[in-house]
Amino acid sequence: MRKIEFRVWGKEAKEMIYFDLTHDFSLFRKDVQQTIMQFTGLFNEEGDKLYEGDIIQSEDKLRKWVVEYSTSQGGRYIGKGLGRTWDNNLPPFFHLKIIGNTYSNPELLK
Repeated sequence: MRKIEFRVWGKEAKEMIYFDLTHDFSLFRKDVQQTIMQFTGLFNEEGDKLYEGDIIQSEDKLRKWVVEYSTSQGGRYIGKGLGRTWDNNLPPFFHLKIIGNTYSNPELLK
């Protein structure tokens, strides 16, 4: 069974804060809207964990996607971007590189 892990973008500190279900949630400010991103349970071939909101790139550097959870895709993690969809059932998944995330690197979405 995989460990349930999350991260949240710390707006003031401008960094990701990583935590799991044993974390003291009272540390989060209730007056600031925060987006919680869950670890997908998936890794790329370099062993990097994929989280919701990660920006991933194909090995040939021609395609980029944002990792998100899709209830319309049968509850799978998919990548959306550049008019294509990647899902975690495709073999090329392992050749994807995490190049940033939507909060730390919004310029990568352009």
